Amino acid sequence: FSLFRCFLVLYLTSFLLPGRSRLRFNQTSTLAQVLGPSQLGLLPSNAPSLGEFFLEVLICLILFDGFFHFWHRQHHNSRVLYKNVHSVHHQFNAPFVWVTQYEHPLELFTVGVLSVLVPISLGVHPLSQWAWLLLAVYLSVDAHSGYDFGVLDKVFPLWGGAVHHDRHHLNPRTNYQPFFTWFDYYYGTIFKEEAVATKKMS
Repeated sequence: FSLFRCFLVLYLTSFLLPGRSRLRFNQTSTLAQVLGPSQLGLLPSNAPSLGEFFLEVLICLILFDGFFHFWHRQHHNSRVLYKNVHSVHHQFNAPFVWVTQYEHPLELFTVGVLSVLVPISLGVHPLSQWAWLLLAVYLSVDAHSGYDFGVLDKVFPLWGGAVHHDRHHLNPRTNYQPFFTWFDYYYGTIFKEEAVATKKMS
């Protein structure tokens, strides 16, 4: 039954509700469809250089990761936010792929807005923005997959990965950072076994 409930919530929050708003947007965007985005000056004519592209995506990753750490930690420190919003995501102690989006609609909306606002506020190239959004979805699904396919956490001690986030679902007062781990180390919220393992790697 819990798997069915997870699928139902995922369907409602990710497909049904956003689909209705996309339909309204499509009905009002005929000018952009007729002229094309580049004719309206919405898209730049040139792609960013490879260096700019990777730098912009990396900066988006670092900033989102930092903002999310504080936002996520606040949801665990506030009884009201945890009970009414974030506890939905923690109904599963052992995450699997669908749990990535198994969230209260308010939380799903906030994380979505944060994901989009970071690159927009930085003024990054649209190609970098799309790459960042794809990377964020990929990393979030990987973190909730329940499998340790990651390589970065093996070679870069401050990368979290799936094991890092699995431990957060086991012990919700630890490992708030979604991708990196430096704020968790700095604020003492790292899962203790991870702290010992990272010291051995260094």
